[in-house]
Amino acid sequence: MTLNKMKRLSLYKLLSFYNLFKIVLLGVNLLFVYKYSVRQNFIPAGLYMLVFILIFTPILFMNNFEIKFVNKFNLKKIYKIASVLIALVLFVIIYNIDGNKLNVDRWSAMDVGIEALLHGNYPYTATDHLNGRT
Repeated sequence: MTLNKMKRLSLYKLLSFYNLFKIVLLGVNLLFVYKYSVRQNFIPAGLYMLVFILIFTPILFMNNFEIKFVNKFNLKKIYKIASVLIALVLFVIIYNIDGNKLNVDRWSAMDVGIEALLHGNYPYTATDHLNGRT
């Protein structure tokens, strides 16, 4: 076996391992998409998973042609605009959601636990807004 052939073989193994890693990454993220999409009733979980696959599979398996295509855009400008838009949307969502109406007590449990600790009380006996213990 020649040295050139061995280099190509090891490169092939590396590339196939790298692609296997990408497939595992996609699969794990699909589990999260499924886990959180079944908690709502508007859109079926399978549709969320299909959209996730259609969006992120081309991104994960991008080759040199797509990289050259992406480099035609001013990515710094797109990144800055997207960051500002995401921040604005998150501020609007956070401002309009009342935490006491949520059926989740993680933030409340931390809040009352820390408050009890700062006031010299035992933090694990404090109750949150859902009457749960921290």
